[in-house]
Amino acid sequence: MGNDRRRATINGLAESGGSIAVSELAEQIAAQEADSEEDAQKLYKSVYVSLRQTHLPKLEEQGIIQYDADDQRIMPGARMNEIQVYTDGTTGLEAMQRSVYLVVSVVGLLTIIGAQLGVPVLNALAVEVWAVIFLTLIIVLGVYQQYR
Repeated sequence: MGNDRRRATINGLAESGGSIAVSELAEQIAAQEADSEEDAQKLYKSVYVSLRQTHLPKLEEQGIIQYDADDQRIMPGARMNEIQVYTDGTTGLEAMQRSVYLVVSVVGLLTIIGAQLGVPVLNALAVEVWAVIFLTLIIVLGVYQQYR
């Protein structure tokens, strides 16, 4: 996306959970762009007009949002999920992080069960040792995610 307000629109819509009023979105964007609450109030009208006249029509034309001009609301379009990954990177990154946690957890659980059942190689270490290894790995992943 070539424009910060279009990125902010996509992110604001994603955070809304389904649909958002254009006025509410304009307030959010003005607050993000302004240095103070007073500046945000002054900026609101400019943001609102630019959304209605420029950004929302472009996003709708590309199939990223659906814009109901009568109700002054926007909803996700057919391409919303496809584009959202590129707006700020968090969605794709969060999905990848959830996958890593899921894989580590499942592998850890299967390893612990295998060690408990006496599977060769896995029973070389005690079940408690495997549990500590995988819990430590999950904690390290969490700390890395928090401070990267």
